[in-house]
Amino acid sequence: MGEQVLGALGLDTICVQVYLMMHSAPEADATQIAERLAIAPSEVVDALDELSDLTLLRPGLSPTQKLRPVSIERAIHTLLRQQSEQLKIQSSSLSMLQSAMKELLESRPTRQDGFGHADIETLTGAEPIQSWMERLIFRATESIWSTVPGKPMRPETLEAARPFDEEVAQRGVPGRSLYQNSVLSDRRNLDYARWLSGLGPEIRSAPVVPIRMTIVDRSAAAVLYSQPQLPVEMFVVREPALVIPLVELYEMSWAAAKPIDGPDPKHSREREPTQQELALLRFLASGSTDEAAAKKLGVSVRTVRRIMAELMDQLGASSRFEAGHKATQRGWL
Repeated sequence: MGEQVLGALGLDTICVQVYLMMHSAPEADATQIAERLAIAPSEVVDALDELSDLTLLRPGLSPTQKLRPVSIERAIHTLLRQQSEQLKIQSSSLSMLQSAMKELLESRPTRQDGFGHADIETLTGAEPIQSWMERLIFRATESIWSTVPGKPMRPETLEAARPFDEEVAQRGVPGRSLYQNSVLSDRRNLDYARWLSGLGPEIRSAPVVPIRMTIVDRSAAAVLYSQPQLPVEMFVVREPALVIPLVELYEMSWAAAKPIDGPDPKHSREREPTQQELALLRFLASGSTDEAAAKKLGVSVRTVRRIMAELMDQLGASSRFEAGHKATQRGWL
């Protein structure tokens, strides 16, 4: 029951498992937790970072004690409060977006096309969205492009998507999927992307993927918008004045992305920075806070700080200012 409640409040499956394991085996370290849960130690480390950022872990009562999980009651209260704060912000953003869409619709005459709908349409709820996406994708004849930003998808989501993705691939329409690096940091999501690549679609990844969308035949775009505790919404756009910029955004993002099984620069003796590291350097150089950079990259604040510490060590810098100067000298910025 506790696992279901925590999951409903926004914790991903691995974070929930690690949090509960810390309650049942308080002396276990990251390696031991990984062994008990049959997951990679890096997944446990990322989960601990996420739990710390959410203030679901606290220091032990003595200097020698490890981090301890807060009580389940406190965790639920904390997650509810955080969800409430996010909901207020996202509701405001959604209202502005809906108003802009409505204004655009009202300013143009209704036009019919092959789909029999207006140029922009809003759908609410998982079932209507799934039905519309099936209709859109199975009418595709030239191309199907998609983006996958944010955090890794849950195992049950991947399994539910597998039959549909396989059926789409069998139609032979050229496809592209652009994943955010943070999604493919999860082993299950990376394995799924590799499986999908084996069916035919091209797969690339980038440090920053701004929105979740699917573009079909370069003439229609479906943009997903979700917020905690509310039904997911999708804006279906066929208005050329809006579709063309979305196509151009996708093409630019795709050109800057890397194939998922390309050479790993971490394995070279004098490695170049990864796309994620370069993006972090650019964000921080432009004045972004660690929190803002973490949100753009789809990772935790602790991960941002760990990446920055590794970059400073690689550059031989004792401060972030010095690291920025040396990165500029090397042509990274």
